[in-house]
Amino acid sequence: MKRSLILIVIAWFFTASANAENWYDKIKLNGGFYYRHELIDAEQRDDETGAVSDYQRNRHVIKARLSLQSEITPSTTVLLRLATGQPNPSSNAQTLDEGFSTKPLYIDLAYFEMKPDRIPNLSVTGGKIRNPFYCVGKSELIWDHDVNPEGMAASYTAEYQRLLIRLVASGLWIEERARGDDSYLAALQGMLEYRPDEKGTYVSAGASFFKYVNSRGYEPFFDETKDFGNSLDDNGHYLRGFELVELFGEVKYELLNQPVTVFGHFVTNTAAAIANDGWLAGVRMGKVDAPGSRQVRYMYRRLEKDAVIGIFTDWAFRHGGTDAKGHELGLDFQFAPKTTVALTYFDVKCDLADRLDFRKLHAQVVFVF
Repeated sequence: MKRSLILIVIAWFFTASANAENWYDKIKLNGGFYYRHELIDAEQRDDETGAVSDYQRNRHVIKARLSLQSEITPSTTVLLRLATGQPNPSSNAQTLDEGFSTKPLYIDLAYFEMKPDRIPNLSVTGGKIRNPFYCVGKSELIWDHDVNPEGMAASYTAEYQRLLIRLVASGLWIEERARGDDSYLAALQGMLEYRPDEKGTYVSAGASFFKYVNSRGYEPFFDETKDFGNSLDDNGHYLRGFELVELFGEVKYELLNQPVTVFGHFVTNTAAAIANDGWLAGVRMGKVDAPGSRQVRYMYRRLEKDAVIGIFTDWAFRHGGTDAKGHELGLDFQFAPKTTVALTYFDVKCDLADRLDFRKLHAQVVFVF
């Protein structure tokens, strides 16, 4: 049934523009693939006895994406993207196991985007959309890069000489309950960016407010059996609500003929009195944009239990969830056109009260087309 539906949607994408002149000019096809090997060395605590033991894991994963974009009118496009993985919103990586079994394919993105002619700096999207919020320095403190929210968002960008202003407003649907109140996210974000020259140098700063309506006293989002680091009450429901205030800043400049970006990120959950803060600081040097180019990066973060929704934060950092602190060090190198090798090492203390060790090395090759 799922495969039949996917084929019908794909066919619609092509036939939607088939009657237009040069319909093939209205269709864009692109995608990507990566193969990753993960080495995990970590500690875990037995829930019944409290004993701590070590475990090691070798995990091979793939990720594949294929997107189709159709221009309906000069101001309106529709996009569909299919991806491997599981329903987990913060990771569509697919583990290679289960005896050479076939792997599932899901709708990862499905949305429209409108840019009204009369308001050229306005963009409105709806459906299963790309994350509309700016993530400073590619930080995943609040949002894993794989999270694609659902609902509607509007963004407006304006430039005044060397100053850029960007505003985002959204209403995103999280859980629909036939016999209960729905859970949804209402969010606002604003940022300023100043570019003093033509070399790509800039200074930016911004703030956001994320209000999760109907979270406290409700089951954890996505999987009601798991806390993903957040505090739960005796019924397995969220113990605290989530009203997040986010602050961020970023500076980009050139050093030794290489772009350098320094960034900071802070979030606090104003609906919780304790264990409600998170912060991240990092630096990136270089840019992967041609064979032989490279980029190095370093980040340190601390994320308390109820600072953010656990299922939506960076999945790779501690294999999902909050209540952790530690280091991330990475190197990306493009050795051929559209082909990059990436190494990432995590050294993390999980469960801030117990400080359980979690170390992981990612080695992956990425192809884009």
